[in-house]
Amino acid sequence: MQRLWDISPPVHAGTPVFPGDTVYAQTWAATIGPGCPVNVGTLRLSPHTGAHADAPLHYASDGTPAGLLDLEPYL
Repeated sequence: MQRLWDISPPVHAGTPVFPGDTVYAQTWAATIGPGCPVNVGTLRLSPHTGAHADAPLHYASDGTPAGLLDLEPYL
């Protein structure tokens, strides 16, 4: 079985973003406690938060979207 090691740094409030881009935020709608068996939350962030690779579509109007890229070069 092959292993994939995720070396992405954790994101948190204060994680740097491109100037003017959406900053990371997390809010809780519910948390585990009396009468609530689960944590439920919302994340707000830009795809450019933390470590990432830009898809060619990011910098070329006719570029390939991230979902269509071959993952092999990233492994």
